[in-house]
Amino acid sequence: GILTNETRCLRCETVTAREETFLDLSLDIEQNSSITSCLKNFSSTETLNAEDKFFCDKCC
Repeated sequence: GILTNETRCLRCETVTAREETFLDLSLDIEQNSSITSCLKNFSSTETLNAEDKFFCDKCC
């Protein structure tokens, strides 16, 4: 499949999208959880800051 990874700058709202092909997904499976909830967790929004901070080419 193809996964689209989007990154949004919190300062200027610029969105950068990158497509990645994959053969399988590595999901964290917790006890008593559904595949649907695991997929939602996998694709949830993450805020990058400190050492993981995203540097925007438009405003930084």
